[in-house]
Amino acid sequence: MSTPSAPIRSTKKQKGSLRRWVIVLSAVLVSLFVFLFVRIQGAVTGSEFSPDSFSVREFRFYELPIFHLQITPIDRSTVTPSTAIYLRQTALINSPTKTPDLWHLVSMTRGFTGKTPADAELLVDQLNIKIAGGAYWRLWSVDQPAKAKVFWPIIQKLAKREMYIMMPKLFEIAQSERSVDEMTERLDQSLRSQYEGLIRDMRAADQNELADQFFKEMLEDFPNDFPNDSPIEP
Repeated sequence: MSTPSAPIRSTKKQKGSLRRWVIVLSAVLVSLFVFLFVRIQGAVTGSEFSPDSFSVREFRFYELPIFHLQITPIDRSTVTPSTAIYLRQTALINSPTKTPDLWHLVSMTRGFTGKTPADAELLVDQLNIKIAGGAYWRLWSVDQPAKAKVFWPIIQKLAKREMYIMMPKLFEIAQSERSVDEMTERLDQSLRSQYEGLIRDMRAADQNELADQFFKEMLEDFPNDFPNDSPIEP
């Protein structure tokens, strides 16, 4: 006795069709999840600072989360503070005519991980300080041009060395001293003290290469303090 085959074939066809729909729907859901995951968690934003021109720019791109593989071009926009523009226009800092090549990270945010600040933020925050009359350090430089001519080249020199960690104390001194000579003396004292502290800490941590670099920079600024180029010991 023969058995009916049409219902079996129909059932197999329905199961095959259902399987295809499940696969398609799963693929759509996975693609949507990946898209949203990359869109939210893969968004990378931040800002950079040029020690050459004091320019500030923001950037944005997307990456594959976890792997940190960039998947879109970097979109940049300039957000240079008015104080920095004034310093360039008045030649209080040495600014190249060409587009800066050197940029230091100010901060970066990846998805929901929150902002990760970098050392350059210590300077950029100062350049962005506002008071009722406008940008604080721009007004300070306008009101006290003699101090500004001494102060800003020191700040730019430290920025090029990525020594932003030394700047907060210098900004305090610039505001507190009444005369240019007093300010200059205290700035030098602070730089000597901070450099010596860093060098001793690096020696103690057996980071002699870094300590030698700091000593070289200190020697450039204060050659008379070390006539025999004698190193600072921990």
